[in-house]
Order: sequence, then C-alpha cells, then structure tokens
Amino acid sequence: MQNGRSETHVSSKSENQNVLLIYHHILEYAYSDSDYWYLIGGDYLLDILYDFNEADIQELKSDLPNWTLKELEIFREGLTNDYSASHDDLLPLRSYLYGCIFTLANYYLTIDRSAVKKILVFTDEGFLTASYIKDKALLQEMKVTLEETESALLSSPENYILRPKFVSLKIAIQKMFEAID
Repeated sequence: MQNGRSETHVSSKSENQNVLLIYHHILEYAYSDSDYWYLIGGDYLLDILYDFNEADIQELKSDLPNWTLKELEIFREGLTNDYSASHDDLLPLRSYLYGCIFTLANYYLTIDRSAVKKILVFTDEGFLTASYIKDKALLQEMKVTLEETESALLSSPENYILRPKFVSLKIAIQKMFEAID
C-alpha cells in the first residue's frame, strides 16, 4: 500500500472513462479513514456523477459485479453522502445505483454469505424510501433479491437476528412500488 492506495488488485473491467474515474478514486482512497469519505470523498464521487450520460450509467451498472465488497461499500456510502441541496438533482441516479448495489446480494449468496449480511444490514431504508427509484424492473429485481436472500439466510438459526431487517426492507420496497403506481 502506498499513499493510502491499494496496488494489489483492480476489479473493474470497464474501459469507460467516467466509470474509471469513480473506480480509481475509490481504489486510491480505499484505506483512508471514514472522515475522508464523509467530508471529501463522497462529494467527489457525486461530482463525477454529474458528467454521466445514460451509456455511462449502464456501463457502471454492468461493472459493479466486478468490484470487491469493500469497493461497493465505499461507493454505496458515497451515494448516500450529503443529503444537502447541492446534490438534489442527482437523487434519482444515486437511488438507482444504490438499488443496483442492493441487487448484488444474490450474486454474493453463492460466494460469501457474510457479504450478503453486510449488504443487507447496512442498507439504508430511509434513503431508499426517500429516494426516486422509478424503474419498476429494478424494484422487481430488488424484491426478488430480498426474497431469495431471506429464504437462504433465514434457513439458518444464527441469522434470525436479520428478520427485522428483512421486514423493514420489504416495507421500504413496497413503499417505492406504491410511489410509482
């Protein structure tokens, strides 16, 4: 590690310059303390999103499964950073990408169940329900993800502690469906 940067592995497979700007910033500062991400890093990630067009968004969405869990966690936290008016016009995009990260829980079920717990436990229902996810296909994918992860995780008694989280996430997803109907 040099200057807070991990030189060991690059997960992104994208060649899109905007996607790589976000990814490389996350990679460069992955081991910075949380104050960096709360005070500076999250805003920097959001500033990059202003330059995204629809092709960039779809490229980022398709590249997210290549990222490590730590990279996804940093990006997810960056998306929820700064509820201030300075980034209000990005809320629909931020919410959409947050939902895309949520759907990766199914992907991690076969790889690392503890990663699934991290994705679910740290999902911010308040951000989701106050958000602007208007994409019914994404909401349906989030609902299916939640059902499948609930079935897989709650089959084991040590995961029963997650039951309230599943209930609150189901309510949040239902509220988002109702908001677009």
